Amino acid sequence: MKKIYFATLLCLFVLTSIVKAQGTTPSVEIVPDPATEEAGLKVEITLDSVTGVEDESAEPERPWAISLSTQKGYIWRGQPLGLPDHLAIQPGFTYTVTPELSLSFWMTTNLNNNNPQQGYDEYDITISYTVSDLITVGLASYYFPPVDKKEEAPSFTDFSGEGVQTLDATITFDLSTKNIPATILWSTFIAGADVDDEDSRQFTSYVEATYTIENEKFGLTIAPTVGALVFGNKSAYYSFAKEGFNLVNIGAKISKDLSENLSFLNKNPILEKISKSGWVSITYNPQINEDNETNYGSSDASKVGGLLISAGLQLDF
Repeated sequence: MKKIYFATLLCLFVLTSIVKAQGTTPSVEIVPDPATEEAGLKVEITLDSVTGVEDESAEPERPWAISLSTQKGYIWRGQPLGLPDHLAIQPGFTYTVTPELSLSFWMTTNLNNNNPQQGYDEYDITISYTVSDLITVGLASYYFPPVDKKEEAPSFTDFSGEGVQTLDATITFDLSTKNIPATILWSTFIAGADVDDEDSRQFTSYVEATYTIENEKFGLTIAPTVGALVFGNKSAYYSFAKEGFNLVNIGAKISKDLSENLSFLNKNPILEKISKSGWVSITYNPQINEDNETNYGSSDASKVGGLLISAGLQLDF
């Protein structure tokens, strides 16, 4: 009887090991069995699927994200930067410190550093904090070093009016929490290259409202935008704008997830995990005219009367 008992325990141990590896767990019930006099026991075993057990094969959520985009014509708040007819390359990196706090680095270049009048580089560092479902605050550092290697670049920590560094404080209201698919952005420069001729701080401020429309039939996201300078701008930081309140950004961005359209790339196990999207942006800045003076695309923008078009492709890793 002892041999049968130990053999039964051994079988249970082996069976438990096997089904555990296969994602199931045995349910064992030992009840008296009058028909089995020698053992005096009846063993019933059922296999149930394991529930609530973490799938070891599932990838854990990453605290970081990498993006790489390229676009023809870089437009920022209605301002064409780096010449509208040049191709811009824009890598980015975001690290989520906590569910509310994130840090990001982003840059853009038009790969035209051989021509100081047409080359354009920008480096941004941003910290953002989600106060609530409605409010997110942020602080962004914009750094625009000269592309002419013969010219000494101002210090990254130079936030004086003579530097090429600007600190932008923002607050974003996400109205989707109120069942309105829209966001409102307020931006104010609080340090750096935002002074007038007398070196007086201007606190140039910009406000922007964006409404999001989802077109499920064609898989499109359409985002009309209206942006205006509220006050400041004596520093002419916004190259195509007048001093005081004036509209500088009227347009829409149409974007689409291209993962299915580029399904042939999914044959590669690495490319399969990369999200692919594309967009076209149409912007009208009524302040653009022949009187604008800037190194970044004033003549090209003036030819079309302030109508700017850009298109791009983005990869998210």
